[in-house]
Amino acid sequence: MRNLTKSMSRWPWIWLLWALLGTGAYFILLYTYPAYAWIPVAATAGGLLLFVLIWHLMVRSGIQQTVVEMGLYLDDELADRLDSLDLPYAIVNRKGRILWHNGALTDLLDKNGTAEQKRSTAIREIFPQVNYWEEKNLIRTEQETQYVPLGDRIFAMHVRQTLGKTHLAAFLLTDETEHLKTVETLEKERGVAGLIYVDNFEELLKHTEADQHSLLGALVEQQIQKYFKSVGGVVCKTERDRFSIFMNAESLGKCKKNRFSLLNEVKEIRAGNSILVTISTAFGQGGATYSENLELAQAGMDLALSRGGDQAVVKLPDSVEYFGGKAQGEAGQTRVRARVKAQALRELMALHNRIYIMGHASGDNDSFGASVGIYRAAASLQKQAHIVLDTLSFSVRPLWERFQASADYPRDMFLTSEEALSSFEDNAMVIVVDTNRRTLTECPGILDKTDQIVVFDHHRQAEEAIPALLSYVE
Repeated sequence: MRNLTKSMSRWPWIWLLWALLGTGAYFILLYTYPAYAWIPVAATAGGLLLFVLIWHLMVRSGIQQTVVEMGLYLDDELADRLDSLDLPYAIVNRKGRILWHNGALTDLLDKNGTAEQKRSTAIREIFPQVNYWEEKNLIRTEQETQYVPLGDRIFAMHVRQTLGKTHLAAFLLTDETEHLKTVETLEKERGVAGLIYVDNFEELLKHTEADQHSLLGALVEQQIQKYFKSVGGVVCKTERDRFSIFMNAESLGKCKKNRFSLLNEVKEIRAGNSILVTISTAFGQGGATYSENLELAQAGMDLALSRGGDQAVVKLPDSVEYFGGKAQGEAGQTRVRARVKAQALRELMALHNRIYIMGHASGDNDSFGASVGIYRAAASLQKQAHIVLDTLSFSVRPLWERFQASADYPRDMFLTSEEALSSFEDNAMVIVVDTNRRTLTECPGILDKTDQIVVFDHHRQAEEAIPALLSYVE
């Protein structure tokens, strides 16, 4: 405050001296060279404006600091409370310069700060991570909180702009180190639920000698148990080719770090099997309960299987992570099988005049989309085809309505079960999609009218599987 008073008292004398010099020069020129009398007037005015600008820039910050100090001086009780506050507190101007701070901030810097931080009065030199002061030196108007480190501690900096047009802000620091460590520990210990399916287990057994089946299953289970034990997980076998996994987020992090190496480890298993052992695994994370995590894991497993298996999926409520992918040898075998089955389907469809297509009852978008795909394949062969559909679900109805409204598709593209049974001809065939169980089909009765049946599905082969001339369950 003393420096500010000295500056403010010095500048008026400078202005007065400059004005007197300008006035004297004006009168001298007025009597000697009247044509040039305007020069000292302009110089005096310009000089005064320049002096005012310099004075403003030099003493502005001092005025702000003095106002703060005077406010605290006049309100002794407020000053005492802020200075005795255990939490570090300071007032900062729009350039991020500390105008005033209490003793707690000094103690904090003495204990945790470097020599440069102790000497500095610029907030961004003390806390480089803070971003409240923009490049234009404007303080944001809303209250904000940001975590900033100092030494080995982490503090929450709470900043709020003062009311009015002062462009000042106050900040308060709270030590959040222990709180953040606790939160991190709790996050690591949050439960995660997982599922493991052995891909195409029935086909794997077909390519393994019968007396080696038990050994193969035991080796697969042993490898799975060994892997998850190493990361702190618990494995429960639910079926001969399915497992449930329970562990925490930290253990899942270890699995993600090694990119779920189990996917490759099981491929090394040899027990008389002529094809590779592959697995699909999915984990649910971020749910409020284990039940929610298990639902997320099941949704992740559906994604893994729809993508061809031999991979790991981590499903969160709002995101998905994928690891691994289809084994190259197995993928090649699958592509060969797909081409063979497609050619066989084409030959069968060429032999029949009418084709009936149906999925499972209360069909979803999977079933509807597969049915339309087969319908288009039949239409490309100039065959009369119909999709058997009784019940329209909420998700399927908009799609069905668009086909019905399109002039590119006939009105009899879709038939009810009753219409399909009444119109069925001897030289007709039935193609079932998205299920291989008779009881789940849209119209089980139509399967009794012919043995010319084809099944395309991606679910596990059921005991009550539909007997078919051509079956492709992958």
